[in-house]
Amino acid sequence: MVLRLAQSAPVIWSVLGGETQILPRHLYEGTPVQTNPWNMKPVGTGAFVFKEWVRGSHVLVERNPHYWDREKPYLGRIRFRFIPDSGARAAALETGEVHYTPLSPVPLADTERLKRLPQLVIETRGQEYNAPVFFLDFNLRKPVFQDVRVRRAVAHAIDKEALAKIVWQGFAQPATGPVPSYQRAFYTPDVPRYAFDPARAEQLLDEAGLRRGAGGIRLRFTHDTMPYGDECMQSGEFIRQSLRRVGIEVTLRNHDLPTFLRTIFTDHAFDTFKSFYAAFPDPQIGVHRRFWSEAIKPGTPWSNGSGYASAEADRLIGDIQLEGDRDRRQQLIFALQRLAQTDLPSISLLELKPYRIFSSRLRGVNVDPDGNARSLKTVWFAA
Repeated sequence: MVLRLAQSAPVIWSVLGGETQILPRHLYEGTPVQTNPWNMKPVGTGAFVFKEWVRGSHVLVERNPHYWDREKPYLGRIRFRFIPDSGARAAALETGEVHYTPLSPVPLADTERLKRLPQLVIETRGQEYNAPVFFLDFNLRKPVFQDVRVRRAVAHAIDKEALAKIVWQGFAQPATGPVPSYQRAFYTPDVPRYAFDPARAEQLLDEAGLRRGAGGIRLRFTHDTMPYGDECMQSGEFIRQSLRRVGIEVTLRNHDLPTFLRTIFTDHAFDTFKSFYAAFPDPQIGVHRRFWSEAIKPGTPWSNGSGYASAEADRLIGDIQLEGDRDRRQQLIFALQRLAQTDLPSISLLELKPYRIFSSRLRGVNVDPDGNARSLKTVWFAA
């Protein structure tokens, strides 16, 4: 395969490293990819070959006898079961019915109990590639949020350390900006920060003309919570209580996922919302969409929901996309982080730590930064 680019694209190595899959040309050429029947019985180049897919039950794969690394995989077959209920997943892990689960498979409330079981391992390594950042966005189409003092006041009113410890039970750490510290080549701590300081929050709200009125309330707005588990809902309640202390009355709105996506990204019928986006290994893949005006695309989920549009941010993002010199590109990314933290259209709250749970008998589980997405060819059972 030969790729011919119209211009410099340094991000391409990160994209090819994890966002691009190989498809067999002889099975796909000349057919619509979306409806090709081989989508239901995939053919790849990996250590396992597809055997069967029983909808609602499982997918079965078996050892590829023609795999280039003759010694691998170590397992003869793997059955991937579909268990939609989180309680049932936890029970299956406890009884040994299931041996490996990715992607934070049980609620955080269950992790403390499961952590004490000698037959299980809870592993946070191997997910840094995704680098998810949990954030709060303002709807900048609303006049009240166009005053940066209001946005900064909200940031000062939220204790991120407590949010990480109490709600996320340590499976998160406070974020200093939109680029997570996992992205070591692109992260800088040298950005404006908004320490937990309710007094400063109140001062900023006073300066913005939002003084306490009846019942001590300065401002009322709604907050839409991403419907991805109890922790997201509990984070909404934590933020509601935090802002109440500085005179902001927040009404929480919980939706199912389709309603949430339509409300935020199509109708823009919200005041604030909370979500997390994967940053991925390069900010151009997962971070720019929060701050690039070209990512304001009605109807497109997980894009620039706040409506933030800055000529300076757009210039920096454009330069980052084309800059071939590694050091100069890094400095441009640093500058974008400082601008995002100065303008603060979005408060980066936490760097999340997704986890896997698996049997303590399993050996060879990949804990590289992208280990969660890697093949299970190195996995085997100890006696």
